Amino acid sequence: MARPTKQGIDYFPLDCAFDSKTEMYLMEKGANGLAVLVTLWQMIYSNNGYYLDNCDDLKLLIKRRIDVGINEVSDCINASLRRGVFDNDMNESYKILTSKAIQKRYFDAAKKKKNVQFVVNYGLIDVSVYGNIVNVCGNATNVKEEVKVNVKVKVNTSDKSPEWLDEYKNTFWSAYLKKVDKSKTMALLTKMIKKNPDVEHWQMVFDHIQQKAVVTEKQYWPAPTRFLRDELWQDELPAVGESNGQHKQLNQQSAKPTAAERVRARAELKRAERRNAEPSVGSISPDIRQQPDNPVGRGNAPGLGNLIERASSKSNLGGFGNT
Repeated sequence: MARPTKQGIDYFPLDCAFDSKTEMYLMEKGANGLAVLVTLWQMIYSNNGYYLDNCDDLKLLIKRRIDVGINEVSDCINASLRRGVFDNDMNESYKILTSKAIQKRYFDAAKKKKNVQFVVNYGLIDVSVYGNIVNVCGNATNVKEEVKVNVKVKVNTSDKSPEWLDEYKNTFWSAYLKKVDKSKTMALLTKMIKKNPDVEHWQMVFDHIQQKAVVTEKQYWPAPTRFLRDELWQDELPAVGESNGQHKQLNQQSAKPTAAERVRARAELKRAERRNAEPSVGSISPDIRQQPDNPVGRGNAPGLGNLIERASSKSNLGGFGNT
């Protein structure tokens, strides 16, 4: 079992010059008053840290430490309360000895402790500036619960769920045709609605889903998480009556061709140009056929008219290869 954190401190600062309240007290009670006061400070800082129970046994403990009579100790305590060295209201309400200066010195000295117990009713200063304060509800002898008093809760209104959230999620899931990853979809939809709780915006999204169900088959629907994440409700829908095949074909036509497709297109274009550059026999006009000196090709190739005449004579004999 871990050792509990020590509440008190082993030393405390003592000012070189006392304030006016302490000076008036010392003028009244003298050396015995100073001895009683320093002893009270020692007992406060070493035990609870910022207060001390003002009980009958306290006077006996002080008498044993400094060998001063009980009546004199009692007179010194009463004088310190009357002069304002200790807070008289706290003594009357809770029978404790404390002051603002004592609490300020203690919490400054104990700020490096892991945690420090603090009774709210005994507080005379604002302890929210210290990060290790544990608020003890009740009195010091009957601790019921502990809560952090330095925690400031920030209410983020954007995290508040609108009343129509659950109903909208069920309606969205029922209308969306492609039902995959329901848990992820609902979590993403909840997050997006909390971020933007505009009911008109989400009504527009739902209207888009209903229109999409009319013109687009289920197989062409994206996953609901992608639909929400990429805000695909902003895409245009095909007109009513337009088939999904036509819609897909239009999408393919509007898409940019890939590099491979551009290479194939250039190759087909070159082949078509070569075919157009080589004229067939049937496409030659009769005027050209009658010119035997019309050269074809390069070098000493025979004229196109001679080739045509030879081809015609052979075809009269039954075609090439017949005897």
